[in-house]
Amino acid sequence: MRLGRLTWGAGLVVLLGLTACPDDPAGTGTESDSEGSTGTTTGPVTTDTFEVTSTSSSSAVDSTGTSEGSTTDETTGSTGEPPPARGIAVGAAVVTLLPEVEGSTAYADPLRNDPPLALDPGDPGLDPGVFVEQWDVGTIAIGNGYPTSHWVHDEIRAHAVAFTRIDDDRAPTLVLVTADVYMLFAPGIASIKDKVLALVGQEAFDRLEIVISATHNHMGPDTSGLDGINHEYYEYMTDQIALAIADAVDPAAMRPATLLVASSDYQFGTADGTTPRIVDPTLNTLQAVDRDDPSQVLATVVQWQSHPEDTLFFGDDVAADPAQAGVLQAMGECHSEDGGATCHIEGQYISAGFSGYTVRYLMEQTGAPAMVIEGPVGHLQSPLFTLTWETEGPTAQPPGDGQQVPAGADVIPRNFHRMAVNGLELGRRVLADLQAADTFDDGPIEVRRQPFYSRLANLGFRIGLLLDGMGQVTQLGHLPRELYTCPPMGPKDDATCVSDGFMGADLGGGLVARVGDHLRSEVVYVHLGPIEMLSIPGEAAPELVHGLPMDFVADPAGVYYPHPEDAMNHMARDQYVTPGYVRQMLTEPYRWSLGLTEDAMGYIFPMSDWRLLCIADIPAFGGVAGLCDAMGAAGILDGQDPSGAWWITGQRCKEILDDPTLLGAPPYTDVPGGDVFAALSCQLGQVAGEPADHYEETVAVGWDIAADWVEAARLAAEYEGAVEQVNPGFVGYNVIP
Repeated sequence: MRLGRLTWGAGLVVLLGLTACPDDPAGTGTESDSEGSTGTTTGPVTTDTFEVTSTSSSSAVDSTGTSEGSTTDETTGSTGEPPPARGIAVGAAVVTLLPEVEGSTAYADPLRNDPPLALDPGDPGLDPGVFVEQWDVGTIAIGNGYPTSHWVHDEIRAHAVAFTRIDDDRAPTLVLVTADVYMLFAPGIASIKDKVLALVGQEAFDRLEIVISATHNHMGPDTSGLDGINHEYYEYMTDQIALAIADAVDPAAMRPATLLVASSDYQFGTADGTTPRIVDPTLNTLQAVDRDDPSQVLATVVQWQSHPEDTLFFGDDVAADPAQAGVLQAMGECHSEDGGATCHIEGQYISAGFSGYTVRYLMEQTGAPAMVIEGPVGHLQSPLFTLTWETEGPTAQPPGDGQQVPAGADVIPRNFHRMAVNGLELGRRVLADLQAADTFDDGPIEVRRQPFYSRLANLGFRIGLLLDGMGQVTQLGHLPRELYTCPPMGPKDDATCVSDGFMGADLGGGLVARVGDHLRSEVVYVHLGPIEMLSIPGEAAPELVHGLPMDFVADPAGVYYPHPEDAMNHMARDQYVTPGYVRQMLTEPYRWSLGLTEDAMGYIFPMSDWRLLCIADIPAFGGVAGLCDAMGAAGILDGQDPSGAWWITGQRCKEILDDPTLLGAPPYTDVPGGDVFAALSCQLGQVAGEPADHYEETVAVGWDIAADWVEAARLAAEYEGAVEQVNPGFVGYNVIP
């Protein structure tokens, strides 16, 4: 069923009509330490299938910022003018991002009404959901899966929550937005805001401060281009996100609110899979309730950090039924592990991951929109590197803080059941934390944006951002992205960096890439009552947000460098240098980090741990066998991984690309070709492969990004103190199964 526009908020009775999850158990959260605590759009929006009945909206905030429905005070003989309204009003909306079939998403009604949640203890979690032969827009690739998709396991959505001051027309209206997709690059986010402008008009738009994030969902339609963007779907998706924003900021939908805010440490279902293994465990929650009727929830916003990729690479042994297999075989889209005898589901289903389950649970329990915003998920915080166990049934063990696996725990294999348990337990913890929340109903709303430039050292990105003859991006992104040339040694700002005009250049050897070698992005600072937020335009390592743990060098339990080869693959603990951490730049008791927000610049991690593969032995790049060994012996390269592969550090690469004259002197001239292949390894090492345990370099823009982002965050926060590396209140966390 295709519904008209749906806005949530006070004054709506929401009849979900869904199978409720088990009631929230009693529970308490632990308090964190002082550093972590306390184009034109047309057509109707396609929404989740909810029945809605309108009721009185006498407390709605009108466009002038006053409350309607006030009565004359006859006892005092006043003029009847109500006193000026004060405080914060909140509006929220949620829409579907599922692609359409025959002009609607009615095909998904069965899973909305009776989803394959796989919550029962022992459920094998194999049901991929509703089968779809063909989308209206044609083939849709999965963000970290196959070039085709044919199942919908659960809903993917866009969520928008708006906050405005009732008494100050000059204050911005803050809109926090998330979308259950892989990533959103800055040009795509700009296009969403253009669509919002077309919907709400210039006057209303000028007051909006829209902050858009992706949940980094690995089981949704591809939005990066790595597996192939369907550009028609992308336009539909951004239409939907814009409509959610317009609904959330509709003055008729916003209600005066009391805000509940909580923070705790939580790590069930996530761990860091890359050395140094540091986890930011901070779970932040903000809930808005109607100021006049606190029993009525307006919205819940959760900020936590873990890749929604519970079922990544799951399903190669789960077969489509015979009828579905026949369709796939006829289309030439049968992916098989047995020579075509059966077709498997792996990488071909749409799901929002564990965070989608958390949102569903919170919406069922509260009757209001909810969203999960990612934090520092880089380097690589994910459910794939830890264990999830049964929390219900005869073998149930409590999730606790997720750091210790209980004796007798019934570990769940990688399937939809594990994803459901992770999502459910996060939702339960959120509601438990809110039982002891602080409250506020007034305070500042302030937003600042700090642009910055960073070197695009990854030549693969410069190749991927080439335009084809029709002005489309060859590989990365939906819309063309402007690149810049900047002075290597700085300063790098709007006055010194020049657009490359979207032009390409032949770099020699038939290699063509964009002329520009710098990206422009930004950091957003948000101040909302007792909450401060800083945005991350990518996937930051937790130590850049939460700081290095106070016991990092001593590492008494072997938590941060757990394997013998870690010392060979990574910078030693006593030499691991970061540009500082951003949480120290904030002073309010609640400090949020908004990951993959306003841009997606890949992994963001310290330059000291960058390792790039030597390509001097690879014939495809003009290399000669044994040249890497010779360069290593001459001191041009910096080390080898356990397989013997040579690597060069990010620090050395920065030095020779900032000052190419260094290549004209020893040690680079001591080996014929050493100078050329040192530079090429810095630029193409990410494309050719990676040294052991260094995947992250292949999807990162460059070694400068961590320092550039931290400095932009400092400026956005207007922080003038010393920037420290170690957080004295942080003892690191990481689960090692």
